[in-house]
Amino acid sequence: MPNTSPRNGVDRAPGSVPAPLLLVTLALLTAACASSSHRTSVPPSSVSSTSSAATTTTSSVGTTTSSSLAPTTTSSVGTTTSGSAAATTTTTTFDLHEVDWNNVAVPGASCMRAGPIQLHNGQALLLDPVNGHPNVPGSNGPRYDRLELLSPVRYGPFERAGYDEALVSLYCNNNGGTASGALRYSIAVFSPGTGEPVSLGLITAQKQPRDVLPTLLSVRSIAPGTITVVEAWYGPRDLTCCPGGRAITTWTYRGGKLVPVATVITTMPSATAGG
Repeated sequence: MPNTSPRNGVDRAPGSVPAPLLLVTLALLTAACASSSHRTSVPPSSVSSTSSAATTTTSSVGTTTSSSLAPTTTSSVGTTTSGSAAATTTTTTFDLHEVDWNNVAVPGASCMRAGPIQLHNGQALLLDPVNGHPNVPGSNGPRYDRLELLSPVRYGPFERAGYDEALVSLYCNNNGGTASGALRYSIAVFSPGTGEPVSLGLITAQKQPRDVLPTLLSVRSIAPGTITVVEAWYGPRDLTCCPGGRAITTWTYRGGKLVPVATVITTMPSATAGG
């Protein structure tokens, strides 16, 4: 008679799976289900590529690139660049050729004053009770000095590449109406700003002997970084009409102000009266 007693004391039906094998199979199925539950399906159209320097997202409407230095956004209507470390800013530069120089503010030093002087129709009257003259000759009214704009205004590239600066010649006098009343000749230099002229400073005579009339100035040339000025200076025997000395002074813009570089005397005044 066949032996039907259970092995190892465990009953097992015909065709059944051994218990140890069943336990291993259940463990593998459980692990597979847990791994599958953490996966998320991502549509292809929203896939992103990310790095420490930039993030790029691509879709049907454009491309956007972000960076910690200079993010750039591109779309069908244009390109804009901005960033915390590098930004592109568009500004409008003022065209000095359009300025009405007869009605601008010029440096006060052009007529020995501390603050800016506002021109009106090309001139300004400045109170001077000591050396000035009445605005109406022979009257007892207030005494003035007069500052006048001399034509023409000169233009050329000097301090800003690609833009013209303006050189405005000025004449300060004691309002007496004669050549002997001249007090100072000067040249104001203006740079284009974003809405109005910006004063760079004032060119004054570098060859100015004592006890003679003020030296006349005229612009010889304007070039990037350099302005060359001719100085017509008086000797002690020169007539008021005719300064006999000549000098050439070169100016530049350094440290935020106009500075003379060198002055070269080209002609000495005559040693005899009247030249």
